[in-house]
Amino acid sequence: MMRGQELGRRYLAGFVIASAGVYIVATSIVSVMAWRDTYPLWLATNWFALALIPAATAIALGMRAWATASVALSALALVILLIALVLWQLFVVSF
Repeated sequence: MMRGQELGRRYLAGFVIASAGVYIVATSIVSVMAWRDTYPLWLATNWFALALIPAATAIALGMRAWATASVALSALALVILLIALVLWQLFVVSF
């Protein structure tokens, strides 16, 4: 494999890890801001199901993609984050 391709795959895996980190921070901030205005158990459940689990999964897949230089794992992690973001916007955020 050419060195440039491996470097690009590692950059993609790093992007996945960074995106998952930004996603978990952003959803946590939105949850804290909405805590007073909504039912806390509902919000905590949605945060756990739509923020923590997808972000942790994406970070794990990103780390695995970094170790193996796998584009498929990086792409899967990005799809998971995208689906979680869409579901978060549909069901949790109502601004």
